[in-house]
Amino acid sequence: MSSRKGSKVLAGIAGFAATLVLAAAWHALHLASGRVSPGYAYSQYLTGCVSWSALAAFVLLAAAIGAAFRSPGAAALGMLGPLPVAVVVELLKDRTSHNLLPFEVLVVWLPTFLVAYAGARAGRSWRNRPTARPKAAPPQST
Repeated sequence: MSSRKGSKVLAGIAGFAATLVLAAAWHALHLASGRVSPGYAYSQYLTGCVSWSALAAFVLLAAAIGAAFRSPGAAALGMLGPLPVAVVVELLKDRTSHNLLPFEVLVVWLPTFLVAYAGARAGRSWRNRPTARPKAAPPQST
C-alpha cells in the first residue's frame, strides 16, 4: 500500500474514531439530547449531540485530522462514517425504519460531510501554510 493511500485510510479511521469519541464525550457530560425514538437508538445517539459546542468540537477535530493526515476528503468521510453504519444496523433490525432516508441524507449526512470537509481542509491549509523564515544576511564585500 502506498504511503498516500495509507494516509487516506488512517485519516478515515481517525475521523470515524473522532466522531464516536465526540458523541461518547457529549453523552458522558450530559450535553446530548436524551430522547430516543423507538428503532433509532444508534443514529440518535450520534445526532442527539447536535449543538453549537459540539459543532465547534467537530470542526476542531476535523481540522486536527486534516492537518495530521492532509487528506480532507478521507477525514470527512471518516467523520461521517458512524452515521451510515448506525442507519444500516437499524435497517437490519427493522426494515421499516428510516423510511425517509433520502431526506436524512440531504438534511443530516450532506451538511455533516460538508462541515467536516471544511474543517479538515482548513486544517490541511493551516499545516501547509508558508512559515516565515529569517532572511539570510547579504554577503559583505571586503
